[in-house]
Amino acid sequence: MQDEELRSLDQPVTSLNQVSPRALDRSRLLAATIDAVTRAVREFHPAAVAALIEEFSRYDAHHGKPVSLLAGERRIDGVSRGITEDGQLRLETGQGIEAFAAAEISLRPRD
Repeated sequence: MQDEELRSLDQPVTSLNQVSPRALDRSRLLAATIDAVTRAVREFHPAAVAALIEEFSRYDAHHGKPVSLLAGERRIDGVSRGITEDGQLRLETGQGIEAFAAAEISLRPRD
């Protein structure tokens, strides 16, 4: 994305072009990413899920904080409670802990 496009978005964003000390070749970056994901999938052990969830929670900026989950036109307010063993987002709502999975959702800090 160009700088002008990034500035037009309604949330903090960045791009690799802004943070990289040199120009990036998108094809090489994509190939390296695919290789890394393929390697991780091949080396994955189901017994490691608990450790991965714990590691994720250390980096989860929203954990334990009020958030709004946006899925299309739907907005659900709650408190972020991490992820499930199958990668769904755990959100504490008025109905208790609910798990959400969708092709495209957005999680935003709640005011």
